Amino acid sequence: MTILPDIFRRGGRRRAGTARARAEAVRIERAFTLVEILIVTLLLSILAMVALPQIQASVMQAKESQLVTDLKMLRRQIEAYALQHRERLPHLDESGQPDTANLIARLTQRTSPEGKLTEDGVFGPYMPQFPANPYAPSDVAAQVAFGTAPVPPRDGTTGWYYCTENGLLSANTAEGGAWLDVETAAEAPSVPEPPALPPPSLPRPPLNALPGGGTVRPDPWVPR
Repeated sequence: MTILPDIFRRGGRRRAGTARARAEAVRIERAFTLVEILIVTLLLSILAMVALPQIQASVMQAKESQLVTDLKMLRRQIEAYALQHRERLPHLDESGQPDTANLIARLTQRTSPEGKLTEDGVFGPYMPQFPANPYAPSDVAAQVAFGTAPVPPRDGTTGWYYCTENGLLSANTAEGGAWLDVETAAEAPSVPEPPALPPPSLPRPPLNALPGGGTVRPDPWVPR
């Protein structure tokens, strides 16, 4: 009577061991081999080598486009400020004295016709906020350096450079927009010259006049 349960127990252990072996075999078959892992890694590396330069070029192109757009907008608004404030540039206060600390404020807030910052000003603001140079560090990207040289130092200490001699704003970074110093140097704020008057016109002689004087009698048979 005790033999049958022992046989049943042995059979149960054999079936359980077989099931574990099958599960282990299936687990091994589903796992990746070392060669497959190396192939996948190689393919991912190739894709990264191909796509990364294109992504970097797109990022640089976007920065360049943003810089050019912001720089042209700033120069137009500085010129508009000068035209509305009696040819006075935004780095000058209402008495005509240098006040570079309030340059950004005069472009982003309201001013009087003399250039005084006041909430009741009739002019401005010319922009909601002063833009940042995308190539400059974030903590100085919206700051402006001032000088008398027409070309910026491009040392990256600030995002922008403002020439106090002609009111020309430029990017102060070594990357991006360097060609703008040459191509748009003529965009400094200036008052347009009035158009030249045309030369006085001389009276035209009649069509039937002779060189020595007199006129030719018209032919009555020629229709007029």
